[in-house]
Amino acid sequence: MRTTPVIISGLFRDTRQRGDMTPYKTLAEIKSCLKLNPQYGEELIFFAADDWCAKKLSSLGLYVEKIMDDAPQIARIEANTRMKFWMCNWALEEFGEYLWVDWDAICLKWPDNQFWKTVRKSGNPKFTYIRNYWARVNCAVHYASSKLGDLREYVGIPLEEPNDELIWMKILSEKGIFDDDIWLNEMTVNIWLEKDLDLITPNTYFAHVRNVELGEHSIQKYREVVTQ
Repeated sequence: MRTTPVIISGLFRDTRQRGDMTPYKTLAEIKSCLKLNPQYGEELIFFAADDWCAKKLSSLGLYVEKIMDDAPQIARIEANTRMKFWMCNWALEEFGEYLWVDWDAICLKWPDNQFWKTVRKSGNPKFTYIRNYWARVNCAVHYASSKLGDLREYVGIPLEEPNDELIWMKILSEKGIFDDDIWLNEMTVNIWLEKDLDLITPNTYFAHVRNVELGEHSIQKYREVVTQ
């Protein structure tokens, strides 16, 4: 019997492009991410938007838990905006809770009992905090549980901008969740500039980075910070 939430990720094609919808950037991130985080391949549950994505993941040695061939049409057409949310919704219905990890999120130390105790507290979803982030919440690493109720209806809601984080803002607004207890805080930090490294503490588990193709030496330096 599972005692901790599933950790999930997935692959979908770049439907913003006409013609060739190959997600080249994401595929490059996956290869770099798996090199830096070999445990992902063993511990994460992977979803694929379609057969093409499933074959790509399988070619990298990853087991695909589910192909989202039952996704609503709007999620398939606007995959960049809505497929990730659909995958997360499926995980909620199947497992009751999950932690999503983007391919540009580096694990500095594996989630332990203290991590899960913190994210489960209150039952609210938990998001990556980025100061002055335009969409307020960032979903690079985020947690959610079935305490939110049925979220299927939100997959197709109108959006001002094509971004899945705006779906979450709509959910938070309608459910009246606006307190400070929606953040992963120092457990997941955003690293876009060198100065952001100061945000890493011994309580940091994930780093959301601008460029996954960092040298192994640099990643090891980050990991040394959290194990001091």
